[in-house]
Amino acid sequence: MQQSKRKPHAEMGAQIGSASIVMIFAVLCLTVFAALSFETAGYEQRLAEKSAASVEAYYVADGIAEERCLQIYQLLQQNLDAERLVTELEHIGVSIEIGTGQTKLSYTVPIDHVQELQVTLLWYENKVLQIAQWSAAAAVPWEAED
Repeated sequence: MQQSKRKPHAEMGAQIGSASIVMIFAVLCLTVFAALSFETAGYEQRLAEKSAASVEAYYVADGIAEERCLQIYQLLQQNLDAERLVTELEHIGVSIEIGTGQTKLSYTVPIDHVQELQVTLLWYENKVLQIAQWSAAAAVPWEAED
Protein backbone atom coordinates (compact mmCIF):
# COMPACT_ATOMS: atom_id res chain seq x y z
CA MET A 1 0.00 0.00 0.00
CA GLN A 2 1.30 3.18 -1.03
CA GLN A 3 0.49 6.23 0.93
CA SER A 4 0.14 9.51 -0.88
CA LYS A 5 1.47 12.62 0.61
CA ARG A 6 -1.07 15.35 1.02
CA LYS A 7 -0.75 18.89 2.05
CA PRO A 8 -3.84 19.55 4.12
CA HIS A 9 -2.96 23.16 4.87
CA ALA A 10 -2.57 24.18 1.25
CA GLU A 11 -6.09 23.20 0.20
CA MET A 12 -7.77 24.72 3.21
CA GLY A 13 -5.84 27.97 2.86
CA ALA A 14 -7.21 28.55 -0.66
CA GLN A 15 -10.81 28.04 0.46
CA ILE A 16 -10.50 30.39 3.41
CA GLY A 17 -8.87 33.02 1.22
CA SER A 18 -11.61 32.98 -1.44
CA ALA A 19 -14.34 33.17 1.22
CA SER A 20 -12.57 36.12 2.81
CA ILE A 21 -12.32 37.93 -0.53
CA VAL A 22 -16.04 37.40 -1.19
CA MET A 23 -16.88 38.62 2.32
CA ILE A 24 -14.68 41.71 1.97
CA PHE A 25 -16.26 42.49 -1.42
CA ALA A 26 -19.77 42.12 0.04
CA VAL A 27 -18.97 44.39 3.00
CA LEU A 28 -17.39 46.95 0.66
CA CYS A 29 -20.51 46.93 -1.59
CA LEU A 30 -22.83 47.34 1.38
CA THR A 31 -20.70 50.22 2.71
CA VAL A 32 -20.81 52.02 -0.66
CA PHE A 33 -24.59 51.53 -0.97
CA ALA A 34 -25.10 52.80 2.59
CA ALA A 35 -23.02 55.91 1.86
CA LEU A 36 -24.97 56.57 -1.34
CA SER A 37 -28.29 56.13 0.49
CA PHE A 38 -27.18 58.52 3.21
CA GLU A 39 -26.13 61.12 0.62
CA THR A 40 -29.43 60.75 -1.29
CA ALA A 41 -31.40 61.22 1.92
CA GLY A 42 -29.51 64.47 2.57
CA TYR A 43 -30.30 65.77 -0.92
CA GLU A 44 -33.96 64.86 -0.56
CA GLN A 45 -34.18 66.59 2.81
CA ARG A 46 -32.71 69.80 1.37
CA LEU A 47 -35.12 69.59 -1.58
CA ALA A 48 -38.08 69.11 0.76
CA GLU A 49 -37.02 72.11 2.87
CA LYS A 50 -36.62 74.25 -0.25
CA SER A 51 -40.03 73.15 -1.53
CA ALA A 52 -41.67 73.90 1.83
CA ALA A 53 -40.10 77.38 1.90
CA SER A 54 -41.34 78.04 -1.63
CA VAL A 55 -44.90 76.97 -0.79
CA GLU A 56 -44.86 79.04 2.40
CA ALA A 57 -43.65 82.12 0.50
CA TYR A 58 -46.43 81.67 -2.07
CA TYR A 59 -49.15 81.46 0.55
CA VAL A 60 -47.80 84.48 2.44
CA ALA A 61 -47.96 86.46 -0.83
CA ASP A 62 -51.43 85.04 -1.53
CA GLY A 63 -52.63 86.25 1.88
CA ILE A 64 -51.25 89.74 1.23
CA ALA A 65 -52.92 89.78 -2.20
CA GLU A 66 -56.25 88.79 -0.66
CA GLU A 67 -55.96 91.55 1.94
CA ARG A 68 -55.24 94.06 -0.82
CA CYS A 69 -58.23 92.75 -2.79
CA LEU A 70 -60.42 93.35 0.28
CA GLN A 71 -59.00 96.89 0.64
CA ILE A 72 -59.84 97.57 -3.01
CA TYR A 73 -63.38 96.24 -2.60
CA GLN A 74 -63.94 98.35 0.52
CA LEU A 75 -62.65 101.47 -1.27
CA LEU A 76 -64.93 100.81 -4.22
CA GLN A 77 -67.94 100.41 -1.91
CA GLN A 78 -67.35 103.82 -0.28
CA ASN A 79 -68.64 105.75 -3.34
CA LEU A 80 -65.69 108.14 -3.34
CA ASP A 81 -65.29 110.69 -6.10
CA ALA A 82 -63.17 109.43 -9.02
CA GLU A 83 -60.10 111.54 -8.26
CA ARG A 84 -59.91 110.50 -4.60
CA LEU A 85 -60.60 106.85 -5.48
CA VAL A 86 -57.75 106.82 -8.02
CA THR A 87 -55.43 108.45 -5.46
CA GLU A 88 -56.34 105.90 -2.78
CA LEU A 89 -55.91 102.97 -5.16
CA GLU A 90 -52.54 104.20 -6.40
CA HIS A 91 -51.49 104.70 -2.77
CA ILE A 92 -51.87 100.94 -2.13
CA GLY A 93 -50.05 100.05 -5.37
CA VAL A 94 -52.95 99.42 -7.76
CA SER A 95 -52.75 100.45 -11.42
CA ILE A 96 -56.04 101.45 -13.06
CA GLU A 97 -57.28 101.22 -16.65
CA ILE A 98 -60.71 102.70 -17.15
CA GLY A 99 -62.69 101.23 -20.04
CA THR A 100 -66.27 101.27 -21.22
CA GLY A 101 -68.46 99.39 -18.78
CA GLN A 102 -65.56 98.10 -16.70
CA THR A 103 -62.43 99.25 -14.91
CA LYS A 104 -59.33 97.06 -14.83
CA LEU A 105 -57.40 97.10 -11.56
CA SER A 106 -53.96 95.40 -11.44
CA TYR A 107 -51.33 94.89 -8.77
CA THR A 108 -48.46 92.55 -7.95
CA VAL A 109 -47.22 91.02 -4.71
CA PRO A 110 -43.64 89.66 -4.55
CA ILE A 111 -43.35 85.98 -3.66
CA ASP A 112 -39.55 85.81 -3.60
CA HIS A 113 -36.66 87.33 -5.54
CA VAL A 114 -37.67 85.58 -8.79
CA GLN A 115 -41.47 85.31 -8.64
CA GLU A 116 -44.43 87.58 -8.05
CA LEU A 117 -48.16 87.10 -7.74
CA GLN A 118 -49.97 89.06 -10.47
CA VAL A 119 -53.59 89.99 -9.80
CA THR A 120 -56.04 91.61 -12.20
CA LEU A 121 -59.54 92.58 -11.07
CA LEU A 122 -62.44 93.86 -13.15
CA TRP A 123 -64.85 96.37 -11.62
CA TYR A 124 -68.13 96.64 -13.51
CA GLU A 125 -70.60 99.53 -13.46
CA ASN A 126 -73.12 97.36 -11.61
CA LYS A 127 -70.64 97.28 -8.66
CA VAL A 128 -69.42 93.72 -9.23
CA LEU A 129 -65.75 92.98 -8.62
CA GLN A 130 -64.47 89.98 -10.58
CA ILE A 131 -61.06 88.30 -10.47
CA ALA A 132 -59.70 88.12 -14.01
CA GLN A 133 -56.17 86.90 -13.18
CA TRP A 134 -54.52 85.51 -10.05
CA SER A 135 -51.27 83.81 -10.97
CA ALA A 136 -47.61 83.47 -10.12
CA ALA A 137 -45.20 84.72 -12.76
CA ALA A 138 -41.51 85.48 -13.15
CA ALA A 139 -40.54 88.80 -11.59
CA VAL A 140 -37.48 89.19 -13.80
CA PRO A 141 -37.29 88.45 -17.51
CA TRP A 142 -35.78 85.12 -18.46
CA GLU A 143 -32.49 85.24 -20.34
CA ALA A 144 -31.20 82.25 -22.28
CA GLU A 145 -27.64 81.16 -21.71
CA ASP A 146 -25.38 79.96 -24.48
